[in-house]
Amino acid sequence: MATAAVEVGGQVEDPRFAKVVVTRRERAAAEARCLATLRQFAEALFRELKGLLDALRAQGIAEGGEPTTAPLPEGLRLFTFEWEGSRVIVAPYHRPRAPRPDNEAAKVVGTGVCGRIIVFLQPRAVRDNAAAVQEIFVSPQGRYFANGLGVGSIGQVNGPDVAGLAMGLLYRLTFDIQRWHSSLDRTTFDFVSQEVDEPIGFKLVDRSA
Repeated sequence: MATAAVEVGGQVEDPRFAKVVVTRRERAAAEARCLATLRQFAEALFRELKGLLDALRAQGIAEGGEPTTAPLPEGLRLFTFEWEGSRVIVAPYHRPRAPRPDNEAAKVVGTGVCGRIIVFLQPRAVRDNAAAVQEIFVSPQGRYFANGLGVGSIGQVNGPDVAGLAMGLLYRLTFDIQRWHSSLDRTTFDFVSQEVDEPIGFKLVDRSA
């Protein structure tokens, strides 16, 4: 069966073109809503983390100086701070996507496009590698789902839930990460820094038992 065509601007146009236009506009609008929510949520999370780090510093617990930020695409920012010999990198991702169908996040934030923040852990001496330890899915409908360190958590992107998420991150970095010396065959020496190379020697605590 032939596909009917319409004439637009003096040219014959496949009717499927209009569907492509509508769908692309809808997707662009959905992505814009995701990014707006993600920017707001990320900034709130960063404020809460900085406040907690300042409070720890007031208690005499400090390392590596002040947290730092760096610009990312779409008006987002990277947030980095030092924690027990490692660098914690909180990185919002600037391209909204739907959660994987087999990810628990799909049950919480839905199967539509959403924002995502990934938390990486990186030894201070390492510059070209980092391990992802937590992900936070942010829905344009105002909910988030965090998973990866300990048990998952659910909350609203506005209000006291964000403070709880920030405290939960520091708590789990303290109690849910195991660190150890690397095996001898993976231990190397850096002749530039004149130090033993610091491996990514940690893993998440297994709480499945």
